[in-house]
Amino acid sequence: HVPEAVSFQTTPELAIGLVDRAQDWGVPFALVVADAGYGDNPSFLAELETRELPSVCAVERTFGLRLPAEVAVAGVTPPYQGQGQPRKARPAPLYTVEAVVNAQPATARCRGNVVMPSGTSAPCPPMFPGSA
Repeated sequence: HVPEAVSFQTTPELAIGLVDRAQDWGVPFALVVADAGYGDNPSFLAELETRELPSVCAVERTFGLRLPAEVAVAGVTPPYQGQGQPRKARPAPLYTVEAVVNAQPATARCRGNVVMPSGTSAPCPPMFPGSA
């Protein structure tokens, strides 16, 4: 039985509440780590950003993102030419995470081994298993 005083919250909202509670209680943590169930949720990511919390969040390969340099350029409204409707700023192009990662040089990707929490070492996993 859920008390009537408890309102519905999504799991990302509950997670942010837990992060807030941990901070209120003085629980030390270096960063927030989340799987793609949270990392694919723009509201969750925005809440982490609002709180200025460092985070590492997994996302699906199809997650959309914009490159910061292109966002800065796209945010500039073109000067009014004096005729007709003023031109409007256009959003920066949207890319998938997979496209951005695949556009990086091989030297920027994981090489060698990853150190596991247990202290053992394992080869880097493929960035996108099963992708062509």
